[in-house]
Amino acid sequence: MLRMEDEIAAKVHRMRELHEKFSQGHYQEMNDNYSDHFIGRLYMPAEDKVLTFTGEEIKQGNQQAADYYHGKELKFI
Repeated sequence: MLRMEDEIAAKVHRMRELHEKFSQGHYQEMNDNYSDHFIGRLYMPAEDKVLTFTGEEIKQGNQQAADYYHGKELKFI
């Protein structure tokens, strides 16, 4: 049985891997994590504010990110 900390760490690492796959044009597995009813908040440093996004907006953003980063190096540390 995994400790809660280990389970959370594993999920965080998996999300990082999925974000890094944007550089290969892959986004669908990331989108599978979001329901259409999901509401997310994201800090936008360029605007210095927190914006709210629906699940559908997040999915569209993931697709746009995969299109933008496809073929580029993308690494989260």
